[in-house]
Amino acid sequence: MSPANQNHYAMRLNNFFQKRYGASAHQRHQYEVTSGGPQNHLLWEGTYLIEGIKYGVGQGSNKGDAKEAAAEDTIKLLAREGVIVP
Repeated sequence: MSPANQNHYAMRLNNFFQKRYGASAHQRHQYEVTSGGPQNHLLWEGTYLIEGIKYGVGQGSNKGDAKEAAAEDTIKLLAREGVIVP
């Protein structure tokens, strides 16, 4: 994991959803990942959806980096709505 990922955005977001929604958390938010480009230089793109609405999107050279970038973007978008993810 690169140094930029030390904030553990995906873990923070997951913990937030678990605390907020409890057992139904997995029904309220989803994470999707796709890849594209040549096989020797894939670019991964991750997207978080909350209640079916597209929120954060992030890209990376591997699945983990894409997920972290998408989680960071989601946390920033939620903050703009007044929702703070600890």
